[in-house]
Amino acid sequence: MKGFGVLRDKKLFYFYIFVFISNIGSFIQNIAMSWLALSLKNASFSFSIVSFLNSIPSLFFSIVGGYLADSLDNKKILLLSQSLSLIVAFFIGISVYNGSMTYGLLAFLAFISGIGSAISYPIYYNILLSFIEPEKISSVIALNSLQFNLSRFIGPSLFGALIYFIGLGGCFIANGITYLPFLIVILLTVNLTKGQNKRDKNFFLL
Repeated sequence: MKGFGVLRDKKLFYFYIFVFISNIGSFIQNIAMSWLALSLKNASFSFSIVSFLNSIPSLFFSIVGGYLADSLDNKKILLLSQSLSLIVAFFIGISVYNGSMTYGLLAFLAFISGIGSAISYPIYYNILLSFIEPEKISSVIALNSLQFNLSRFIGPSLFGALIYFIGLGGCFIANGITYLPFLIVILLTVNLTKGQNKRDKNFFLL
């Protein structure tokens, strides 16, 4: 329980909570995307291709994200990458509701969403570590692993309920909504610019 002491920092607490919510939405969308791919193209490889296109950017664009984290305003880049993922989620959800989504378009959007996620990962960790002193890094990493694995369990479980009550399109829109509090907490708590990793106790605005 000692590791939870770092959450006494209100910035870090809110950041974790809203990242956790956003990750739940992302895992909901991962299942929804595979379901949608199979419904659009009834073939065994259909959801595999979409999942591959959504995942493959992490092999290449994470390097780009690392460069951007050291070269540009971390806050702006994270806001842009997360906003891109939000727009993609809403667009797919609305397209499912109005029946305009195609398999090719879904594959393209899965790839774009994957790029946004890959770019944001290095910047996310840069910002996360900026909240704490070096001696607390192990606690922060452990808590981050905990929230990620919990969201990986909760997200698919919620998908079953959401698809029943709000439909497949609603699952994508629900994921888009989970980005909103995360974007707000980035705006209010993050004060990193070019490659900074400094703790500043005076800029928490919530």
